[in-house]
Amino acid sequence: MYVLSALLIVTLLALQFAEPASLILQIYLSRAEPALPLPVRPPPEDLAEARRQDVADLRLLPNFDRSFSPEAKLAFSQGVDALDAKAAALSPAGFEMAVSRLVALAGNAHTTVNKAQRVRSFGRAPLRFAWFADGLYIVRTTPPADALLGRRVVSIDGRPAAQALADLQPYLSGTSERARDDSPPLLDCPALLQVMWPDTDGRHLAVGLADGSVEQVGALPPGPDAFALRPVMVIGPAAPSGDWKSVLGAAPQLPLSLREPDRVAYSAPLENGGLYIRINANEDDANGPLAEQLAAIAVGKPPAGWHRIVLDLRFNDGGDELKTMAFAKSLPDLLSADGNLWIVTGNASFSAAIITAARAKYFAGGRAHIVGEAVGDHHPFWNVGGAPLVLRNSGIAIGHAYFKQDWTDGCYSIGVCNPLQSVYGVAAGDLSPEVTVGWSFADYAAGRDTVIERVRELAR
Repeated sequence: MYVLSALLIVTLLALQFAEPASLILQIYLSRAEPALPLPVRPPPEDLAEARRQDVADLRLLPNFDRSFSPEAKLAFSQGVDALDAKAAALSPAGFEMAVSRLVALAGNAHTTVNKAQRVRSFGRAPLRFAWFADGLYIVRTTPPADALLGRRVVSIDGRPAAQALADLQPYLSGTSERARDDSPPLLDCPALLQVMWPDTDGRHLAVGLADGSVEQVGALPPGPDAFALRPVMVIGPAAPSGDWKSVLGAAPQLPLSLREPDRVAYSAPLENGGLYIRINANEDDANGPLAEQLAAIAVGKPPAGWHRIVLDLRFNDGGDELKTMAFAKSLPDLLSADGNLWIVTGNASFSAAIITAARAKYFAGGRAHIVGEAVGDHHPFWNVGGAPLVLRNSGIAIGHAYFKQDWTDGCYSIGVCNPLQSVYGVAAGDLSPEVTVGWSFADYAAGRDTVIERVRELAR
């Protein structure tokens, strides 16, 4: 009762004083989210004891995460019991994948094992995959896999590419769209694939190509990933490491969506009085606070407004939703009287990017059109869980969720919904694309953007 009363008071204060609303709610959220107290235990004497302690920690997850349905809680509890009995016999990769599969039972993309940790812990093949509208392709390579650059992948370790993705999905939290976006760093990791496919050796990857040939490539040692967790197809031809080659190296020019990829906000003029805006993350960067960068873009508004604005959120994996709140609301004022807003989404559009798309659509009303592919989460979804649950011995970090958000129909239930929705919430309606279109590999390799070209056609 006290928490609910406090939430109501904080929300009302935030509504009355719009300027400090974000600070008030952020302070409240930091107090309202449950802490993650783990029982004190003695140092483990052996691997078996270490795994038992980690499984005991894992068992606490539904105490902190409210996205589990009653059915999912039961399945999780039964799965933890089964894991407890065999945990000591599993390899590090097997244990991490077992934990990932149990966590994914929540069906919530924010309830997930830390992906960056997984990428660093196990050796990966010397290539990087990316999904396109027409299949799975190799978009980056480093020796000894350079001969595979730009090739279409039809199978991995003898499984069709589509089956490989389907086999991975139970280990990836959230929707099938989110799994598609999350899958490449696992599809190139032999140790993790061996957990699913015991007939593989865990050290090599058999890559089946469209011409019928199969190439065997060995895994590189584990270590920092040259591309972090950003979608590898987003990074331009200048790779972080000089040994890596990119398909884009032969492109005559880069499309707007791939220019200056290190900027979270990028804009460029379009033909016939239009403007392209790309937001790659809801976070600040070396160019300053995101909100200020977006405000600076808005200052360039022509006297009559832009005839069309293309808002590209395809590669925005989220962040702080507050950083685009004011900008999304201002978009209709930046358009001319007959102007339209084109919101471009993709499977990597997640969390705060979904919120940005919803608010942009809501305030632009009938002048807003969504084009691209489905976003990477459910409607509604759960997030804002606070610090991760970290299994004490393996160090596996698990994100969890405490508040519900619904930007399709609205979410205002006190104590359940994110308090931010009481201040900034909208019911934007269906966020599915009006026109579904994905990026073709041929266009990507040639430096053309299939999706943006389609938007331009529609705008004309």
